[in-house]
Amino acid sequence: MPKAVPLRRSPRKHDEKPKKSKREKEPPLPQIKWAADEGKLIWALITEMERKENRLVLFGREKNEWQNTSGDSKIAVYKRFGGVIMPDLSSKAPNALAKRIKAKAEE
Repeated sequence: MPKAVPLRRSPRKHDEKPKKSKREKEPPLPQIKWAADEGKLIWALITEMERKENRLVLFGREKNEWQNTSGDSKIAVYKRFGGVIMPDLSSKAPNALAKRIKAKAEE
């Protein structure tokens, strides 16, 4: 009777290191005080949202505009906002900051 050959397991599948969650990759952000300084951050956010290239992505086009979008995603626009409004936090945790800006903008 022939010997049974044991099944080989993929070394990658069984020797993987535990994956880190996305939250561990970026340092936590401090609380953002949107209303501080007479709402300076809120006004900066509104100014960035009003720019044509950002407005087209976030809100769509108007009837008389021929271009629908710039090719950017909404989260890319919010990351760009973070770089303009809060560059120090954006360099540390751009994704987390973009999510916070998105939450504030859609509030």
